[in-house]
Amino acid sequence: MSSDVMQENNFALNLVQADPQTGKLQIWQSGTIAWVIGAQTPPVQGTIRLPGYYKTDITFEGTTSQTTAGTILIASGGSNEVQVDFTIAYKTDGFLFTGSYLGGLMNLLDFSAQETYLYIMEGLSPQ
Repeated sequence: MSSDVMQENNFALNLVQADPQTGKLQIWQSGTIAWVIGAQTPPVQGTIRLPGYYKTDITFEGTTSQTTAGTILIASGGSNEVQVDFTIAYKTDGFLFTGSYLGGLMNLLDFSAQETYLYIMEGLSPQ
C-alpha cells in the first residue's frame, strides 16, 4: 500500500460477554466499528458506535501489522463516557463468507460505573 492510499474498513460489531448466571456467552451491545488506514499519524484512526448504550462515539487510534492469519489492529481511545483498549484480527474471506470478519478483545473502562469490563469483539463486513 503506498503512503497516499487510504483504506477504509467498516464492520457491524457485537460485544460479547459471559452471563454470570448461565456461564454462556451473550451479546452485550451491537453497533459499528469503522477505521481508516492511511498516511496520517497515527496510521489508523476510527470510531466505534454503540448507540444502544453510549450517547457519544468512541474514537480511537492505533497501528496495524500483517500476519498470515490476517491483519492485527492494536488501538486505544475513548469518549467522555468510556476509555477503550483493544486488539483485533481481521481478514477477507472468500470461501465461507464473501467479505471480511474480525475478532478480538476489548478492555472498556466505563466512567459512570467506575468499572472495567472485558468483552469479546466479533464483526462482519461485506467488504
